[in-house]
Amino acid sequence: MQRRQELRANSLKKYGLNPLWINEYPEITTILKEVESRFLRTTILISGSAENYGSFGEKRAVELLHDLASLFQIIHTRF
Repeated sequence: MQRRQELRANSLKKYGLNPLWINEYPEITTILKEVESRFLRTTILISGSAENYGSFGEKRAVELLHDLASLFQIIHTRF
Protein backbone atom coordinates (compact mmCIF):
# COMPACT_ATOMS: atom_id res chain seq x y z
CA MET A 1 0.00 0.00 0.00
CA GLN A 2 2.76 2.45 0.92
CA ARG A 3 4.60 1.76 -2.34
CA ARG A 4 1.43 2.46 -4.34
CA GLN A 5 0.99 5.78 -2.51
CA GLU A 6 4.58 6.75 -3.26
CA LEU A 7 4.08 5.97 -6.95
CA ARG A 8 0.93 8.08 -7.06
CA ALA A 9 2.68 10.93 -5.24
CA ASN A 10 5.55 10.88 -7.72
CA SER A 11 3.08 10.88 -10.58
CA LEU A 12 1.33 13.96 -9.15
CA LYS A 13 4.66 15.75 -8.72
CA LYS A 14 5.20 15.56 -12.48
CA TYR A 15 2.22 17.90 -12.81
CA GLY A 16 3.43 20.33 -10.16
CA LEU A 17 1.16 18.94 -7.44
CA ASN A 18 2.69 18.26 -4.03
CA PRO A 19 0.80 15.60 -2.11
CA LEU A 20 0.81 15.73 1.69
CA TRP A 21 0.34 12.83 4.06
CA ILE A 22 -2.17 13.50 6.82
CA ASN A 23 -1.75 11.48 10.00
CA GLU A 24 -4.44 13.08 12.14
CA TYR A 25 -7.56 15.04 11.27
CA PRO A 26 -6.52 18.27 13.11
CA GLU A 27 -3.55 18.57 10.73
CA ILE A 28 -5.96 19.49 7.94
CA THR A 29 -6.84 22.82 9.57
CA THR A 30 -3.19 23.71 10.00
CA ILE A 31 -2.40 22.83 6.40
CA LEU A 32 -5.38 24.76 5.03
CA LYS A 33 -4.35 27.85 7.00
CA GLU A 34 -0.86 27.64 5.52
CA VAL A 35 -2.25 27.18 1.99
CA GLU A 36 -4.49 30.21 2.48
CA SER A 37 -1.59 32.29 3.80
CA ARG A 38 0.65 31.41 0.85
CA PHE A 39 -2.16 31.97 -1.64
CA LEU A 40 -3.00 35.40 -0.23
CA ARG A 41 0.64 36.48 -0.45
CA THR A 42 0.81 35.80 -4.19
CA THR A 43 -2.66 36.79 -5.32
CA ILE A 44 -3.72 40.31 -6.08
CA LEU A 45 -7.23 41.28 -7.03
CA ILE A 46 -7.81 44.60 -8.73
CA SER A 47 -11.47 45.43 -8.87
CA GLY A 48 -13.63 48.46 -9.26
CA SER A 49 -16.53 50.02 -11.04
CA ALA A 50 -17.53 53.46 -12.19
CA GLU A 51 -20.64 55.01 -13.53
CA ASN A 52 -18.98 58.33 -14.20
CA TYR A 53 -15.29 58.58 -15.08
CA GLY A 54 -15.21 62.37 -14.82
CA SER A 55 -12.30 64.09 -16.51
CA PHE A 56 -10.24 60.88 -16.34
CA GLY A 57 -12.35 59.29 -19.07
CA GLU A 58 -13.42 55.69 -19.56
CA LYS A 59 -10.74 54.87 -22.15
CA ARG A 60 -7.96 56.13 -19.90
CA ALA A 61 -9.37 54.20 -16.90
CA VAL A 62 -9.45 50.96 -18.90
CA GLU A 63 -5.89 51.55 -20.09
CA LEU A 64 -4.77 52.13 -16.50
CA LEU A 65 -6.28 48.82 -15.39
CA HIS A 66 -4.62 46.98 -18.27
CA ASP A 67 -1.28 48.61 -17.39
CA LEU A 68 -1.66 47.63 -13.72
CA ALA A 69 -2.49 44.04 -14.64
CA SER A 70 0.56 43.90 -16.95
CA LEU A 71 2.79 45.38 -14.25
CA PHE A 72 1.67 42.81 -11.67
CA GLN A 73 2.16 40.01 -14.21
CA ILE A 74 5.75 41.18 -14.79
CA ILE A 75 6.41 41.39 -11.04
CA HIS A 76 4.88 37.94 -10.47
CA THR A 77 7.01 36.47 -13.27
CA ARG A 78 10.25 37.93 -11.88
CA PHE A 79 9.65 36.92 -8.27
